[in-house]
Amino acid sequence: FLGFFSSIIFGFLCSISSVTGIFLGFFSSTVFGFLCSITSITGIFLGFFSSIIFRLFGSITGIAGLLSSIIFSLLGSIGGRILGLLSSITNTVLGLFCSVSCTVL
Repeated sequence: FLGFFSSIIFGFLCSISSVTGIFLGFFSSTVFGFLCSITSITGIFLGFFSSIIFRLFGSITGIAGLLSSIIFSLLGSIGGRILGLLSSITNTVLGLFCSVSCTVL
């Protein structure tokens, strides 16, 4: 009788532990699968938004570089014209001075 009852009790305990182990494994795998899917989705969204933000910053810096190159080219052309005018004026003044001094001498 004791062996019979002990085998029944151990069988019952083993079946309970196996059922709870199956349920625990199922829930833990579900929870881990859910967490993994959430982290993968957030990783995808973070990568997407970071790429959009970096592209936006890249386009802004590209526009700023383009504007600065346009401004510097305009300044260079204006400065070149001013220097050209100054050199032509100085050449004219020097030429007049030389011609007057040569005529006087």
